[in-house]
Amino acid sequence: MNKDKLPVELNIVRTEKKNFTPTEKVKARIPQAEWLEDPTAWDEKRFIAETSEFMFETYGIGTSQDRHLLAMLADQITIYVKAKEGIKYDGIVAEFNNGKTRGASPYVSVMKDTLNKIVVLMNELGLTPKGRMAKTGNDNSSFSDLLAGVKVTKK
Repeated sequence: MNKDKLPVELNIVRTEKKNFTPTEKVKARIPQAEWLEDPTAWDEKRFIAETSEFMFETYGIGTSQDRHLLAMLADQITIYVKAKEGIKYDGIVAEFNNGKTRGASPYVSVMKDTLNKIVVLMNELGLTPKGRMAKTGNDNSSFSDLLAGVKVTKK
């Protein structure tokens, strides 16, 4: 394979090409989420529309049943973003018992719980690298056969 035809991510490790600026090209591939710095920029409807389009372009499917999972995913991300906004406003450390006790903000726990749910839903919809491999059947790992279970053949 010609080294110039390699994906940008693989060219990053090559040092002989001096005029190559891989970091800019990598950044352009996956833009930063708008709500990362400004939680008020989160838009559920826009997320659902963009994600639906991605799923259709990637898998050629657009089943109406996926709308429920996608709505639940958007709802969980909304909770995550609101918790992030709470941490931004109140901080990570919270005071309890009239300021006598300090501990982790309850928002941290909310973020952790919702993040777990978000990843599960994203995997189900094929929106993570792992989920995409499972949906397209391109998982050639040694664990894929194990996870598939016992194959029964009729004689």
